[in-house]
Amino acid sequence: MQANKLSAFLSGLGLAVVTVIVLTTLFNLTLMIAIAAGFLLGGLVTIVLIARSRGEKPQHLAKEVMQEALHPNPDALAHRVEEQLLQLNLQLRLKTTQETIIQPCEKLIDTLLEVVPRAMKESPDSEASFDLEKLSTDYFPDLINRFLALSEMDQSSKQDELLAQLENLLDTIEKAKQSLDKGTLNDFHISNAFLNAKH
Repeated sequence: MQANKLSAFLSGLGLAVVTVIVLTTLFNLTLMIAIAAGFLLGGLVTIVLIARSRGEKPQHLAKEVMQEALHPNPDALAHRVEEQLLQLNLQLRLKTTQETIIQPCEKLIDTLLEVVPRAMKESPDSEASFDLEKLSTDYFPDLINRFLALSEMDQSSKQDELLAQLENLLDTIEKAKQSLDKGTLNDFHISNAFLNAKH
């Protein structure tokens, strides 16, 4: 079954690439339009091939794919959060030796790894769970990557500001955890943490 999926995916990808080449060379379409058309056609072929290998109707599989895109599985989202945070931790260890930065980042990573999957499982449709996921996969990594991209001199001048932001984020996540413990995560808001993390 897995081999059938891989074969269908490769067939769809191959068709997408061929479609892009044909549309750009023969019909002189812009690259963006050709790519969109190619991947749409490739995606449809992939769905049809996978549906046939599973003995299903393509419409049912297309509906399943759309539902997954609109309402992602909480386990898949939790896995994505975990991967992003572990990748961030590795990057941190490779790009800096400053324990004053590494320690609070790793504490925040550990806390997010504990709180976010739990929030997604216990309250998958809440705004707070969505915000916690975004904080883990976008805002926090962006904050750290921007800092790590600075020169040593600039890092030194921005260090206190970063530490204050990390402390604020950690405090916010701890409060989210307390809300989870009380069963009131739906009433919890973390927009202030986002605003602080972005600057």
